[in-house]
Amino acid sequence: VDKTGSPVLEDIVGHFDCHLVAAYEAGDHIIFIGQVLSLGMDPDREPLLFHRGRYTSMPEQPT
Repeated sequence: VDKTGSPVLEDIVGHFDCHLVAAYEAGDHIIFIGQVLSLGMDPDREPLLFHRGRYTSMPEQPT
């Protein structure tokens, strides 16, 4: 459970707990705008990113 009282899934890299500000329909998608109330992350886990049609990870230092 997050400090706001919201449930948090186990074994996740990170999470955001947000207050929904707006939702916009965009074709077959819905874009949600939220105000971040709380966030957390596991510094020992590496996130998996999808960028330009492929999966990748973050470099140790930005280039």
